Amino acid sequence: MRKIFQNEWHGIRFKDFIAVSPVRIAAADFYKEYYKKLLGRYRDWDELDPEWVELKIQTAEFLRDGFSGLGDIRILSVGCGIGMIEKALLGIGPFNLSIAEGSGESLAWIRKHMPEEKIFVGTFPGCIPPDIGFDVIYLAGVEYCLDQEQLTALLKNVRFRLLKGGRCILISWSFEPSAFFDILLNELKNISRRFLETLGLKERGQLWGYSRNRNEFFNAMRSAGFRVIQDGMFKKKTRWDTYWVEAKA
Repeated sequence: MRKIFQNEWHGIRFKDFIAVSPVRIAAADFYKEYYKKLLGRYRDWDELDPEWVELKIQTAEFLRDGFSGLGDIRILSVGCGIGMIEKALLGIGPFNLSIAEGSGESLAWIRKHMPEEKIFVGTFPGCIPPDIGFDVIYLAGVEYCLDQEQLTALLKNVRFRLLKGGRCILISWSFEPSAFFDILLNELKNISRRFLETLGLKERGQLWGYSRNRNEFFNAMRSAGFRVIQDGMFKKKTRWDTYWVEAKA
């Protein structure tokens, strides 16, 4: 894994509302304050970066295509954030969709589009009644803030909440390439960044999380008891590369 750092998100600078830390990963208090700022600045998803919105719509379309032909399946999104993917999913098909999110502050927009009984706030899986299972559980852009042990533990909890034959889909925008020249290019960028930080010309920013390579994703899935079915990359439409891996218990 490689540590990643961030200074802002959607134009909101972190140091404007909290003391950033290059060694301590952002915790619940950070996200609580961040979402207050975000929802105070923007009225809905349409006011956010259009390319970011397109990325989420592309993700929703990818999920829709994966759900086709599976019938009336029960779907859970773990860590939906502000719910852009979920809003897009609901707009392109009737899905039996539920969401689980640790920060209730982030759900202001998506609450307008979903019944309350499909919204679970709190730590997964404890926030969901034990008698509810799902055919598909997906995690989109959730793993970056977890180390390998934490990700494996989360995936184990996902596996326990899947119905027989259920599938887990993990989608990541924090993917480390495996090709030699891509690795070399990334390392040169990292050296350049660290040099600028040493000279005081660039701020390291908040420790945002970790990026992983393909083997690390596979290892987390297998350690959690999943059998990996397939993985791949989205056809690039935005400046972000999107990696996905699907697994079955």
